Amino acid sequence: MSGISPPHSWRRSITGILALVVLVGAIIATAVIATRDAPAKTPAATASTPTERPRAEVVIPTPTPEPITVTCPSETAPPPASDIPAHRAVNFGVEDLVDERPGHLEALAARLDQVGANTVSISVGRLDWIEFPWAGNERNQASDVIRTGRDYVGEAVNVFRCAPDGTSRTVILGIDTLFGRDIQRGTVPAGQTVGGWSSDLFASLSAWKSDELSGRLTALAEELAVRYQPDAINITELFFDTTVYGPADLVDFQDVSGLSEWPRRDDGGVDTHHPAVSAWKTDALTGVLAQLDQVLTPHGVELTADVRGPIDVHTPTRADIGQDYPRMLEHADRLNVWDFPGVNQWIGVLDADDYASVLFGPAPESYSLEIGLWLGGGAISPDVLRKELAVASDFGIRSVSVTPASLMTDAHWKVLQQEWRDKTTP
Repeated sequence: MSGISPPHSWRRSITGILALVVLVGAIIATAVIATRDAPAKTPAATASTPTERPRAEVVIPTPTPEPITVTCPSETAPPPASDIPAHRAVNFGVEDLVDERPGHLEALAARLDQVGANTVSISVGRLDWIEFPWAGNERNQASDVIRTGRDYVGEAVNVFRCAPDGTSRTVILGIDTLFGRDIQRGTVPAGQTVGGWSSDLFASLSAWKSDELSGRLTALAEELAVRYQPDAINITELFFDTTVYGPADLVDFQDVSGLSEWPRRDDGGVDTHHPAVSAWKTDALTGVLAQLDQVLTPHGVELTADVRGPIDVHTPTRADIGQDYPRMLEHADRLNVWDFPGVNQWIGVLDADDYASVLFGPAPESYSLEIGLWLGGGAISPDVLRKELAVASDFGIRSVSVTPASLMTDAHWKVLQQEWRDKTTP
Protein backbone atom coordinates (compact mmCIF):
# COMPACT_ATOMS: atom_id res chain seq x y z
CA MET A 1 0.00 0.00 0.00
CA SER A 2 1.61 3.30 -1.01
CA GLY A 3 2.25 6.12 1.45
CA ILE A 4 0.16 9.29 1.49
CA SER A 5 2.30 12.39 1.44
CA PRO A 6 1.23 15.36 3.59
CA PRO A 7 0.59 18.75 1.97
CA HIS A 8 3.69 20.76 1.13
CA SER A 9 3.29 23.94 3.09
CA TRP A 10 5.29 26.26 5.30
CA ARG A 11 2.81 25.51 8.11
CA ARG A 12 3.53 21.75 8.01
CA SER A 13 7.30 22.37 8.04
CA ILE A 14 7.09 24.69 11.04
CA THR A 15 4.71 22.26 12.75
CA GLY A 16 7.11 19.36 12.27
CA ILE A 17 10.05 21.33 13.64
CA LEU A 18 8.11 22.50 16.69
CA ALA A 19 6.88 18.96 17.36
CA LEU A 20 10.42 17.60 17.22
CA VAL A 21 11.77 20.33 19.52
CA VAL A 22 9.04 19.74 22.14
CA LEU A 23 9.21 15.93 22.08
CA VAL A 24 13.02 15.75 22.05
CA GLY A 25 13.04 18.24 24.92
CA ALA A 26 10.88 15.84 26.94
CA ILE A 27 13.10 12.92 25.95
CA ILE A 28 16.31 14.69 27.00
CA ALA A 29 14.79 15.75 30.32
CA THR A 30 13.87 12.13 30.94
CA ALA A 31 17.35 10.91 30.06
CA VAL A 32 18.96 13.09 32.69
CA ILE A 33 16.60 11.82 35.37
CA ALA A 34 16.42 8.14 34.50
CA THR A 35 20.15 7.47 34.43
CA ARG A 36 21.61 9.21 37.43
CA ASP A 37 24.05 7.15 39.45
CA ALA A 38 21.66 6.39 42.32
CA PRO A 39 18.16 4.98 41.79
CA ALA A 40 15.30 7.42 42.14
CA LYS A 41 13.96 8.13 45.62
CA THR A 42 10.87 9.78 44.18
CA PRO A 43 9.14 9.08 40.87
CA ALA A 44 10.96 10.66 37.95
CA ALA A 45 9.34 13.59 36.24
CA THR A 46 9.19 11.97 32.83
CA ALA A 47 9.07 8.60 31.14
CA SER A 48 12.16 6.47 30.90
CA THR A 49 14.52 7.23 28.01
CA PRO A 50 17.96 6.84 29.64
CA THR A 51 21.35 8.00 28.42
CA GLU A 52 24.72 7.18 29.89
CA ARG A 53 27.53 9.26 31.34
CA PRO A 54 30.98 7.72 30.93
CA ARG A 55 31.42 5.04 33.55
CA ALA A 56 34.27 2.86 34.74
CA GLU A 57 32.42 -0.21 36.05
CA VAL A 58 33.95 -3.59 35.47
CA VAL A 59 31.40 -5.57 33.49
CA ILE A 60 31.14 -9.11 34.86
CA PRO A 61 29.53 -11.66 32.49
CA THR A 62 26.26 -12.99 33.83
CA PRO A 63 24.44 -16.15 32.84
CA THR A 64 21.10 -15.92 31.07
CA PRO A 65 18.44 -17.15 33.52
CA GLU A 66 15.71 -19.60 32.71
CA PRO A 67 12.51 -18.17 31.13
CA ILE A 68 10.12 -16.57 33.60
CA THR A 69 6.81 -18.40 33.64
CA VAL A 70 4.19 -17.04 35.99
CA THR A 71 0.82 -18.72 35.70
CA CYS A 72 -2.13 -16.87 37.17
CA PRO A 73 -4.88 -18.87 38.91
CA SER A 74 -7.49 -17.74 36.39
CA GLU A 75 -6.54 -16.87 32.84
CA THR A 76 -9.97 -15.52 31.90
CA ALA A 77 -10.95 -12.00 32.91
CA PRO A 78 -14.61 -10.96 33.11
CA PRO A 79 -15.76 -8.83 30.18
CA PRO A 80 -15.64 -5.08 30.88
CA ALA A 81 -18.62 -2.80 30.76
CA SER A 82 -19.42 -1.80 27.20
CA ASP A 83 -18.83 1.92 27.80
CA ILE A 84 -15.15 1.65 28.77
CA PRO A 85 -12.12 0.42 26.78
CA ALA A 86 -11.65 -3.34 26.66
CA HIS A 87 -7.90 -2.85 27.01
CA ARG A 88 -6.94 -0.44 29.81
CA ALA A 89 -3.19 0.03 30.23
CA VAL A 90 -0.77 1.92 32.42
CA ASN A 91 2.79 2.36 31.14
CA PHE A 92 5.76 1.96 33.48
CA GLY A 93 9.18 3.35 32.66
CA VAL A 94 12.67 2.41 33.78
CA GLU A 95 12.40 4.90 36.62
CA ASP A 96 9.69 2.71 38.19
CA LEU A 97 11.64 -0.51 37.71
CA VAL A 98 14.81 0.71 39.43
CA ASP A 99 13.11 2.58 42.28
CA GLU A 100 14.55 0.97 45.43
CA ARG A 101 11.90 2.11 47.88
CA PRO A 102 10.61 -0.98 49.70
CA GLY A 103 7.36 -2.27 48.22
CA HIS A 104 7.36 0.23 45.33
CA LEU A 105 6.38 -2.27 42.63
CA GLU A 106 3.80 -3.89 44.89
CA ALA A 107 2.26 -0.47 45.55
CA LEU A 108 2.04 0.17 41.81
CA ALA A 109 0.42 -3.24 41.31
CA ALA A 110 -2.18 -2.25 43.89
CA ARG A 111 -2.77 0.93 41.89
CA LEU A 112 -3.49 -1.16 38.80
CA ASP A 113 -6.19 -3.02 40.70
CA GLN A 114 -7.52 0.23 42.13
CA VAL A 115 -8.14 1.69 38.66
CA GLY A 116 -9.23 -1.50 36.92
CA ALA A 117 -6.26 -1.68 34.53
CA ASN A 118 -6.08 -5.05 32.80
CA THR A 119 -2.97 -4.33 30.74
CA VAL A 120 0.51 -3.23 31.77
CA SER A 121 3.29 -1.91 29.56
CA ILE A 122 6.81 -2.22 30.97
CA SER A 123 9.86 -0.52 29.49
CA VAL A 124 12.91 -2.77 29.23
CA GLY A 125 15.15 0.19 28.35
CA ARG A 126 17.04 0.82 25.14
CA LEU A 127 19.15 -1.32 22.89
CA ASP A 128 22.17 0.31 24.55
CA TRP A 129 20.64 0.43 28.06
CA ILE A 130 19.01 -2.90 28.93
CA GLU A 131 17.44 -3.40 32.35
CA PHE A 132 18.19 -7.11 32.77
CA PRO A 133 21.33 -9.30 32.78
CA TRP A 134 21.88 -10.77 29.33
CA ALA A 135 24.89 -12.99 28.73
CA GLY A 136 26.98 -11.78 25.82
CA ASN A 137 25.40 -8.30 25.95
CA GLU A 138 27.02 -6.93 29.10
CA ARG A 139 28.22 -3.84 27.23
CA ASN A 140 24.62 -2.79 26.68
CA GLN A 141 23.36 -3.41 30.20
CA ALA A 142 22.14 -0.45 32.24
CA SER A 143 24.40 0.79 35.04
CA ASP A 144 21.79 -0.41 37.56
CA VAL A 145 22.14 -3.97 36.26
CA ILE A 146 25.93 -3.76 36.16
CA ARG A 147 25.98 -2.61 39.76
CA THR A 148 23.42 -5.01 41.22
CA GLY A 149 23.09 -7.95 38.81
CA ARG A 150 19.31 -7.73 39.23
CA ASP A 151 16.73 -8.50 36.55
CA TYR A 152 14.55 -5.41 36.88
CA VAL A 153 12.32 -6.40 33.99
CA GLY A 154 11.66 -9.86 35.40
CA GLU A 155 10.86 -8.47 38.83
CA ALA A 156 8.26 -6.14 37.33
CA VAL A 157 6.73 -8.87 35.18
CA ASN A 158 6.38 -11.15 38.20
CA VAL A 159 4.70 -8.44 40.28
CA PHE A 160 2.37 -7.07 37.61
CA ARG A 161 1.28 -10.12 35.63
CA CYS A 162 -1.43 -11.48 37.95
CA ALA A 163 -4.30 -9.37 39.29
CA PRO A 164 -5.55 -9.95 42.87
CA ASP A 165 -8.64 -11.77 41.54
CA GLY A 166 -6.36 -14.35 39.93
CA THR A 167 -6.81 -13.15 36.35
CA SER A 168 -3.85 -12.52 34.09
CA ARG A 169 -3.09 -9.00 32.96
CA THR A 170 -1.91 -8.43 29.40
CA VAL A 171 1.85 -7.80 29.58
CA ILE A 172 3.55 -5.62 26.96
CA LEU A 173 7.32 -5.12 27.00
CA GLY A 174 8.55 -1.91 25.39
CA ILE A 175 11.85 -1.32 23.58
CA ASP A 176 13.09 2.25 23.10
CA THR A 177 15.05 2.67 19.86
CA LEU A 178 17.02 5.79 20.83
CA PHE A 179 20.81 5.45 21.14
CA GLY A 180 22.05 8.02 23.64
CA ARG A 181 24.92 5.92 24.97
CA ASP A 182 26.05 4.32 21.69
CA ILE A 183 26.07 7.65 19.84
CA GLN A 184 28.16 9.11 22.64
CA ARG A 185 30.51 6.14 22.37
CA GLY A 186 30.73 6.62 18.61
CA THR A 187 29.57 3.06 17.91
CA VAL A 188 26.30 4.03 16.22
CA PRO A 189 26.17 6.64 13.42
CA ALA A 190 24.24 9.70 14.55
CA GLY A 191 21.45 10.98 12.34
CA GLN A 192 22.04 14.36 10.72
CA THR A 193 19.74 17.18 9.69
CA VAL A 194 19.78 18.89 6.30
CA GLY A 195 21.96 21.57 7.88
CA GLY A 196 24.49 19.05 9.19
CA TRP A 197 23.55 19.01 12.90
CA SER A 198 24.11 15.59 14.47
CA SER A 199 21.55 14.09 16.84
CA ASP A 200 22.64 12.76 20.21
CA LEU A 201 19.64 10.39 20.33
CA PHE A 202 18.57 9.26 16.85
CA ALA A 203 20.60 6.94 14.63
CA SER A 204 20.78 7.58 10.90
CA LEU A 205 18.27 5.87 8.63
CA SER A 206 21.01 4.07 6.70
CA ALA A 207 22.31 2.61 9.97
CA TRP A 208 18.96 0.92 10.54
CA LYS A 209 19.50 -1.04 7.33
CA SER A 210 22.56 -2.70 8.81
CA ASP A 211 22.56 -5.86 10.86
CA GLU A 212 24.20 -3.88 13.65
CA LEU A 213 20.97 -2.09 14.53
CA SER A 214 18.14 -4.14 13.05
CA GLY A 215 19.83 -7.35 14.13
CA ARG A 216 20.27 -6.10 17.69
CA LEU A 217 16.62 -5.07 17.83
CA THR A 218 15.30 -8.40 16.59
CA ALA A 219 17.64 -10.31 18.90
CA LEU A 220 16.44 -8.32 21.91
CA ALA A 221 12.80 -8.74 20.93
CA GLU A 222 13.20 -12.50 20.61
CA GLU A 223 15.07 -12.72 23.92
CA LEU A 224 12.22 -10.89 25.63
CA ALA A 225 9.64 -13.14 23.96
CA VAL A 226 11.36 -16.32 25.15
CA ARG A 227 12.49 -15.14 28.57
CA TYR A 228 9.35 -13.34 29.82
CA GLN A 229 6.61 -14.71 27.56
CA PRO A 230 4.80 -11.37 27.17
CA ASP A 231 1.65 -10.88 25.17
CA ALA A 232 3.29 -8.24 22.98
CA ILE A 233 6.52 -6.40 22.25
CA ASN A 234 6.15 -2.66 21.65
CA ILE A 235 8.60 -0.51 19.69
CA THR A 236 8.81 3.20 20.47
CA GLU A 237 10.66 6.19 18.99
CA LEU A 238 11.06 4.44 15.64
CA PHE A 239 10.46 7.15 13.05
CA PHE A 240 12.56 9.06 10.54
CA ASP A 241 11.95 12.77 10.81
CA THR A 242 14.56 15.52 10.48
CA THR A 243 17.78 13.62 11.26
CA VAL A 244 18.03 11.32 8.23
CA TYR A 245 19.90 13.56 5.77
CA GLY A 246 23.55 12.74 6.35
CA PRO A 247 25.96 11.65 3.57
CA ALA A 248 25.35 7.92 4.11
CA ASP A 249 21.60 8.52 4.07
CA LEU A 250 21.88 10.37 0.77
CA VAL A 251 23.74 7.44 -0.77
CA ASP A 252 21.02 5.07 0.42
CA PHE A 253 18.29 7.39 -0.87
CA GLN A 254 19.97 7.52 -4.27
CA ASP A 255 20.16 3.73 -4.42
CA VAL A 256 16.52 3.27 -3.44
CA SER A 257 14.89 6.13 -5.36
CA GLY A 258 17.08 6.27 -8.45
CA LEU A 259 17.39 10.04 -7.99
CA SER A 260 20.80 11.71 -8.05
CA GLU A 261 20.08 14.23 -5.29
CA TRP A 262 17.58 15.14 -2.60
CA PRO A 263 14.38 16.58 -4.13
CA ARG A 264 14.29 20.34 -3.93
CA ARG A 265 11.60 22.93 -3.22
CA ASP A 266 11.18 26.02 -5.36
CA ASP A 267 13.37 27.96 -2.92
CA GLY A 268 16.21 25.47 -3.33
CA GLY A 269 15.84 23.78 0.04
CA VAL A 270 15.53 20.02 0.47
CA ASP A 271 11.91 18.94 0.00
CA THR A 272 11.65 16.68 3.04
CA HIS A 273 7.98 15.98 2.27
CA HIS A 274 8.54 14.83 -1.30
CA PRO A 275 6.77 11.54 -2.13
CA ALA A 276 10.09 9.89 -2.94
CA VAL A 277 11.49 10.84 0.46
CA SER A 278 8.37 9.62 2.27
CA ALA A 279 8.49 6.32 0.37
CA TRP A 280 12.18 5.88 1.20
CA LYS A 281 11.55 6.46 4.89
CA THR A 282 8.53 4.17 4.96
CA ASP A 283 10.36 1.33 3.20
CA ALA A 284 13.17 1.52 5.76
CA LEU A 285 10.83 1.56 8.75
CA THR A 286 8.55 -1.22 7.55
CA GLY A 287 11.62 -3.29 6.76
CA VAL A 288 12.56 -3.18 10.45
CA LEU A 289 9.03 -4.15 11.47
CA ALA A 290 8.99 -7.03 9.00
CA GLN A 291 12.07 -8.55 10.64
CA LEU A 292 10.49 -8.18 14.09
CA ASP A 293 7.26 -9.76 12.91
CA GLN A 294 9.20 -12.70 11.52
CA VAL A 295 10.94 -13.49 14.83
CA LEU A 296 7.97 -12.84 17.14
CA THR A 297 5.23 -14.71 15.28
CA PRO A 298 6.63 -18.21 15.99
CA HIS A 299 6.54 -17.38 19.72
CA GLY A 300 2.91 -16.25 19.62
CA VAL A 301 3.89 -12.71 20.67
CA GLU A 302 2.22 -9.71 19.06
CA LEU A 303 4.11 -6.72 17.67
CA THR A 304 2.91 -3.19 18.41
CA ALA A 305 4.48 0.19 17.68
CA ASP A 306 4.09 3.77 18.84
CA VAL A 307 3.25 6.33 16.16
CA ARG A 308 2.90 10.08 16.07
CA GLY A 309 -0.66 11.16 15.43
CA PRO A 310 -1.85 12.66 12.13
CA ILE A 311 -1.49 16.41 11.79
CA ASP A 312 -4.77 16.89 9.92
CA VAL A 313 -7.92 14.87 9.30
CA HIS A 314 -7.28 14.80 5.55
CA THR A 315 -4.03 12.85 5.94
CA PRO A 316 -4.67 10.12 8.52
CA THR A 317 -1.10 8.78 8.51
CA ARG A 318 2.48 10.00 8.99
CA ALA A 319 4.29 8.78 5.91
CA ASP A 320 6.33 11.98 6.07
CA ILE A 321 8.32 10.42 8.94
CA GLY A 322 8.14 6.87 7.64
CA GLN A 323 5.08 5.96 9.69
CA ASP A 324 2.69 5.03 6.92
CA TYR A 325 0.04 3.40 9.10
CA PRO A 326 -1.40 0.94 6.55
CA ARG A 327 2.08 -0.21 5.57
CA MET A 328 3.09 -0.61 9.22
CA LEU A 329 -0.04 -2.64 9.92
CA GLU A 330 1.09 -5.18 7.35
CA HIS A 331 3.57 -6.28 10.02
CA ALA A 332 2.36 -4.82 13.33
CA ASP A 333 -0.76 -6.05 15.11
CA ARG A 334 -1.61 -2.63 16.50
CA LEU A 335 -0.37 0.98 16.47
CA ASN A 336 -0.38 3.18 19.57
CA VAL A 337 -1.33 6.70 18.51
CA TRP A 338 0.32 9.38 20.62
CA ASP A 339 -2.24 11.70 22.20
CA PHE A 340 -0.16 14.15 24.22
CA PRO A 341 -2.39 17.09 25.18
CA GLY A 342 0.43 18.92 26.96
CA VAL A 343 2.52 18.83 23.78
CA ASN A 344 -0.18 18.92 21.11
CA GLN A 345 -1.55 22.22 22.37
CA TRP A 346 1.67 23.95 21.31
CA ILE A 347 1.75 22.60 17.78
CA GLY A 348 -1.92 22.48 16.83
CA VAL A 349 -2.14 18.80 15.96
CA LEU A 350 -5.23 16.69 16.42
CA ASP A 351 -6.63 15.46 19.72
CA ALA A 352 -8.49 12.35 20.87
CA ASP A 353 -11.85 13.13 19.28
CA ASP A 354 -10.17 13.79 15.90
CA TYR A 355 -8.25 10.54 16.10
CA ALA A 356 -11.46 8.71 16.95
CA SER A 357 -13.14 9.80 13.74
CA VAL A 358 -10.26 9.32 11.28
CA LEU A 359 -8.58 6.20 12.72
CA PHE A 360 -10.51 4.34 15.40
CA GLY A 361 -13.84 4.42 13.63
CA PRO A 362 -12.65 2.83 10.39
CA ALA A 363 -10.26 0.34 12.07
CA PRO A 364 -11.04 0.04 15.81
CA GLU A 365 -8.88 -3.04 16.43
CA SER A 366 -5.81 -1.68 14.67
CA TYR A 367 -5.16 1.30 16.91
CA SER A 368 -4.71 2.14 20.58
CA LEU A 369 -4.89 5.62 22.10
CA GLU A 370 -1.82 6.45 24.20
CA ILE A 371 -2.49 9.43 26.46
CA GLY A 372 0.75 11.15 27.47
CA LEU A 373 0.87 13.20 30.66
CA TRP A 374 3.86 15.41 29.83
CA LEU A 375 3.51 19.17 30.18
CA GLY A 376 6.77 21.09 30.40
CA GLY A 377 8.47 19.95 33.60
CA GLY A 378 5.28 18.48 35.04
CA ALA A 379 2.06 16.81 34.00
CA ILE A 380 -1.30 17.72 32.52
CA SER A 381 -4.06 18.24 35.07
CA PRO A 382 -6.33 15.41 36.19
CA ASP A 383 -9.20 17.25 34.48
CA VAL A 384 -7.42 17.16 31.12
CA LEU A 385 -6.76 13.45 31.60
CA ARG A 386 -10.43 12.93 32.40
CA LYS A 387 -11.43 14.71 29.19
CA GLU A 388 -9.24 12.47 27.04
CA LEU A 389 -10.49 9.32 28.79
CA ALA A 390 -14.09 10.45 28.40
CA VAL A 391 -13.59 11.07 24.69
CA ALA A 392 -12.14 7.58 24.31
CA SER A 393 -15.17 6.05 26.04
CA ASP A 394 -17.67 8.23 24.20
CA PHE A 395 -16.24 7.28 20.81
CA GLY A 396 -15.95 3.61 21.68
CA ILE A 397 -12.15 3.44 21.50
CA ARG A 398 -11.39 -0.09 22.66
CA SER A 399 -7.73 0.24 23.70
CA VAL A 400 -6.35 3.08 25.83
CA SER A 401 -3.10 3.52 27.74
CA VAL A 402 -1.83 6.25 30.07
CA THR A 403 1.88 7.10 30.24
CA PRO A 404 4.06 7.48 32.23
CA ALA A 405 3.03 6.15 35.65
CA SER A 406 5.81 8.18 37.27
CA LEU A 407 3.97 11.44 36.48
CA MET A 408 0.69 10.30 38.02
CA THR A 409 -0.44 11.90 41.28
CA ASP A 410 -3.12 10.56 43.59
CA ALA A 411 -5.57 12.76 41.69
CA HIS A 412 -4.61 11.20 38.33
CA TRP A 413 -5.03 7.69 39.73
CA LYS A 414 -8.42 8.73 41.13
CA VAL A 415 -9.54 9.90 37.69
CA LEU A 416 -8.50 6.56 36.19
CA GLN A 417 -10.45 4.76 38.87
CA GLN A 418 -13.57 6.81 38.20
CA GLU A 419 -13.34 6.44 34.42
CA TRP A 420 -12.43 2.75 34.40
CA ARG A 421 -13.02 0.64 37.48
CA ASP A 422 -16.01 2.51 38.88
CA LYS A 423 -17.79 2.22 35.55
CA THR A 424 -17.40 -1.56 35.59
CA THR A 425 -18.86 -1.91 39.10
CA PRO A 426 -22.65 -2.47 39.17
